[in-house]
Amino acid sequence: MKTELELRKKFPALLANLAYIECGDGWFDIIHDLFVELNSYKYLHIRQVKEKFGDLRVYTNTIDDELLAIINKAEIKCSKTCEVCGKPGKLRSNNWLRTLCEEHKK
Repeated sequence: MKTELELRKKFPALLANLAYIECGDGWFDIIHDLFVELNSYKYLHIRQVKEKFGDLRVYTNTIDDELLAIINKAEIKCSKTCEVCGKPGKLRSNNWLRTLCEEHKK
């Protein structure tokens, strides 16, 4: 599993304007794969990566249909992946919406 520090070292230009990644470790491999795809876009900077209402949200300095499709693909993967451990999960509500597996739903 990747960590935020590893992602920052691997994608310094892409993440130059990112304060921090605000989601659980279970999504870091998906985020890594997303950054691999986005890294080839010149002048693209990730501004924010976070969990919101149980889904991944990625905000950039620019957007077009191609970038939106790439980001949406990662968001869909995260919507089926436990944010804590990376196992298959689903949206759950316990005073807060989160995507979690059976083990972490409590």
